Amino acid sequence: MKRIFFSICLAILLGLSGVLSTSVKAEGIDDEKSLSKLDYLEIRENMNDLGIDKKTADQLIIKIKNGGIPDSDTLDVSEAVETIVEQNSNIETTTYIYSDGSRSALSFEDLNLLDNTIGLISPTASISGGSCSSGSGYVSCTNRLIEHKLVMYTYSFRANYQTIKGGYDKITWAGNWNIRVTGGSYSNSSMRIMRSTENASNPAQARLSATITITGDLTSFTRSLSLIVGKDKSSARWNTYY
Repeated sequence: MKRIFFSICLAILLGLSGVLSTSVKAEGIDDEKSLSKLDYLEIRENMNDLGIDKKTADQLIIKIKNGGIPDSDTLDVSEAVETIVEQNSNIETTTYIYSDGSRSALSFEDLNLLDNTIGLISPTASISGGSCSSGSGYVSCTNRLIEHKLVMYTYSFRANYQTIKGGYDKITWAGNWNIRVTGGSYSNSSMRIMRSTENASNPAQARLSATITITGDLTSFTRSLSLIVGKDKSSARWNTYY
């Protein structure tokens, strides 16, 4: 009788051991999918840099912890509810504000190089992180920074280009790119010059593309950042495609 009782107890203990082991393993898998405390600290720093107030930041953190992604990181800039353009020295920053309070910021080092009163391109000075030189009817810019910051990831690259008064503008180099994802990863990255020289129909364009994966939600999507040079002007554009 004692042997039977001992066998029953042993079976119960072994059964509980299996349940506990399975439970711990399942929790381990969930942990791998969740963001770390360091990730959340970095996300808060990103939001602070974007000018998001603490109350809104707290709400966005809750959204992320519940498996959501800030609107700024998934929606097209055309879906922003408010747009703010700021000029600070030679850097123009366009901030897009979305309905959930999240923000993204598109920054571009730019100079007012074209003097419309005399129809020539005026002299320029050295700029932070890059420089431009000019002659009669042209401007050549080197190592210019193009950057787009979001709550959970950032794209940036540098480029050399030339604008020609009355001629076709050119992008001669694009590189030194960087993609940073907080609490996630990127893949299929590509830095390329789509069109090196402007033509009658289309501007010159350089584009940095990648697939972004957010760890907690395991959502993947493609995004790209473009430099557009044409009609004696340069601009940056954020795209919701590769």
